[in-house]
Amino acid sequence: EWNADVNDVDLNNRTDYSTILNQATVFNGSCKVYAPRYRQAHLYSFYTPNKEDGKQSLDLAYQDVKKAFEFYLNNYNNGRPIIIASHSQGTLHAKRLLKEYFDGTELQKKLVMAYIIGIAVAPETFTTIKPTSAPNELGCYAAWNTFSKGFYPKNYQLELEKSICTNPLIWSSEDKYVPNSENLGGIGQKFKFYPHMTDAQVNKGLLWINKPNVKGAFFVRTKRWHAADINFYWMNIRENVDLRIKTFYANQK
Repeated sequence: EWNADVNDVDLNNRTDYSTILNQATVFNGSCKVYAPRYRQAHLYSFYTPNKEDGKQSLDLAYQDVKKAFEFYLNNYNNGRPIIIASHSQGTLHAKRLLKEYFDGTELQKKLVMAYIIGIAVAPETFTTIKPTSAPNELGCYAAWNTFSKGFYPKNYQLELEKSICTNPLIWSSEDKYVPNSENLGGIGQKFKFYPHMTDAQVNKGLLWINKPNVKGAFFVRTKRWHAADINFYWMNIRENVDLRIKTFYANQK
């Protein structure tokens, strides 16, 4: 099956108690959260030798996201400022959404911030939406992909080497090392909070970390921390959302 069924109760429950619980909750301290059900593409869509099949699957998923966003604009937005947030496949769709609805349009004035995480974002992706360089900057985006320090994935030179990478502990692409003392806390398994969960350093398109400060981390051998891109910096993102929204409204006066 190329695309998920939005009426699949088991899948929806797994989504709610993984993605929604661990990632979307970051934003509920400052925002109304709208997370659409959509016919997400199977992981194989990214790897199939038949690129046209993969493209059709991803296009179908994006059409659902696009329709959901249009429904939100027409029925729920009421002129409110907007934050776009995504991870992994969601970021692939969010990039398209940002290009179609915000990049150089009137709606861009309502864009507080875009957190588009977990997939490479090339510097030329947008025309007028720029990478963030400060914690209170508006109308920009943050993007990062997390790996263990010293590790380069197989697809590094194809995509990630030139990708925009934001350090979520300082909200810029500076390559200076930031210790875990600057991490306000992250979320581990079973939604357990861990203070000072990990450090961060930008290295040529990658966000490098040392072992995270969580129970059992010594035994973890993974060098790809894709699933924890947001979990590691949960509280820093949450506070950054609050800061940017307050800055947006202060600028409206």
